[in-house]
Amino acid sequence: MSGAAPIPTASPPDRPAGTDEPISASAWITLTVLLLFYLMSFVDKQMIALLVNPMGKGLDLQDSQLGLLVGAAFGIFYTLSVFGAGWLLDRYSKRTILFVAVLGWSLAAAATGLAWSFEQLFVARALVGIGEGFLPPASLALIAAVFPRGRITMATSIFFAGSNIGSVLALLVGGRAIAWLDARGGAVLPFLGHLEAWRAAFVLSALPGIPLALLAFAIHRGASQPVPRAVARIEGEDDGYLRFLRARTRLLVCHNLAYGLMSSACYAVLLWAPAYLERGFGWGADRVGMVLAIGSACGAAANIGWGMMSDRLLRGGRRDAHYRLYPGLYMLCIPVTALTFLWVGPAAFLPLYMMVSVLLLGSGGMTAALQLSAPPGLRARVMGIQTLSSGIFGLALAPTLVPSLAQYVFRDRQAIGLSIAVVVGVSLLATILLLFFARRALREAVEAREEVGR
Repeated sequence: MSGAAPIPTASPPDRPAGTDEPISASAWITLTVLLLFYLMSFVDKQMIALLVNPMGKGLDLQDSQLGLLVGAAFGIFYTLSVFGAGWLLDRYSKRTILFVAVLGWSLAAAATGLAWSFEQLFVARALVGIGEGFLPPASLALIAAVFPRGRITMATSIFFAGSNIGSVLALLVGGRAIAWLDARGGAVLPFLGHLEAWRAAFVLSALPGIPLALLAFAIHRGASQPVPRAVARIEGEDDGYLRFLRARTRLLVCHNLAYGLMSSACYAVLLWAPAYLERGFGWGADRVGMVLAIGSACGAAANIGWGMMSDRLLRGGRRDAHYRLYPGLYMLCIPVTALTFLWVGPAAFLPLYMMVSVLLLGSGGMTAALQLSAPPGLRARVMGIQTLSSGIFGLALAPTLVPSLAQYVFRDRQAIGLSIAVVVGVSLLATILLLFFARRALREAVEAREEVGR
């Protein structure tokens, strides 16, 4: 028996996408933990949307300042964190990095409720953005590592349903909790004393994330580790990031611009629909929460349904399935959104908003196009580019653009609905065109990965 060290080999190839493949228990556990973390991150995003008006009144902030807090303060630093996140996640344990990130953003989210000035709020939201910026690239890389290729879109769609579920929890539980706290003039918390209702809501919604961060260590250990450098060299992934970017330039440019623009449409609706309903219809936080929660629940179901349909098309030989299905949904969404926010009253808002949620907020599975195209050792960095685009367009630009259009272009603080419709319409039209131009590039990239077997 030879004493020589074995030659490292590549990971076993996946089965072809057209076959039925078993999904391990550890894959489902990993997805459940990631789903919970994503749900928590969206509770935070939706809570600040629900608390925009009381926070603004409490600290005497202008709409433009509130737009910066909801959008730029979070989105810019969320985006900046991506530059280091992808590199770290491809080289070190994703479990450990996620633990630190979840713990950090939970503490910063609680600090939002303790701020006494615009500057302090800005810093707190920036720290939340830095922590949450690590979650999407880590999660999408892990999902692609533990699920078979023919089930990646379904798993990714379940993960993105966390945004809808988080919105439901924030809108239902958060809306009622805010109303309850308002009725009692705030709350007295241990070590913090009496806090106004909006402050107490921030603190109480963020605290569960501190112990739950430990769940990061339940994630699949093998998938969490970086691809060994010896294996990466054999598979052409070692120092191949720039080479991959050059080879797939058209796909990456079109996909990431499209994803960013689609995100801007999503966040325009998610973050400013509560203010639209409060100002336009005079609804309270509890009623706003109930109505929008129903829409978000529809988005969660649609996320999973559209993801399963994409996987079915992929297994049937449609290598560009994602760029065929989702543009069709966006084309339908544009007129429905305009009708919802411009021409209907309180009675008709809910059924139309449910349609918007199904067509727009259920489109997280589009992400799988990149997961299926990127080599395993580069996935976190490649998905980081998508997170970067989402941060720039969705989290920094759209939330600030909506109130700015109302205040400076339409010169009417009540024109939030018109601003939402304009941002959604322009963003989705550009998204449709970009995905059309990238269809051939996606087919080539997916086929190339299938030839390698991973």
